[in-house]
Amino acid sequence: MNHLRTGIRIPIELPVHIQWKGQKGSSRKASGKTENISGNGLFLSLPGKVGRNTRIKLTVEFPSDATPRPLQLLCLGRVVRWNKSGEQPGIGVIIDDYEIRPASTATRGSSGKKSKAVNLSMGKPRSRQG
Repeated sequence: MNHLRTGIRIPIELPVHIQWKGQKGSSRKASGKTENISGNGLFLSLPGKVGRNTRIKLTVEFPSDATPRPLQLLCLGRVVRWNKSGEQPGIGVIIDDYEIRPASTATRGSSGKKSKAVNLSMGKPRSRQG
């Protein structure tokens, strides 16, 4: 399936942490960075491959030098593409649901200290209006 880009992409590098279920149902995690973000998706630079159509949870960390206070973008999404062999490893993700919240002091994923799991459900995505 060919997913057409419908939004303006903003090139921005931010820390990102993802979670997904492997082919055998095991919980998998990886960290990387955003390459760009739009209103309905992201492209993430990751050290590895996550299969197309895999549902993922992701947390993007917005530091206080980018926003008035540290924020987290929590998303449920689907992998719609990945870079080919020889290109920088990465995945394209469509956002199905999201939440923006203040980053708590207990959630310092980008500093390598404590990190909290994304609390969004992996159930059926809610439709977005607007």
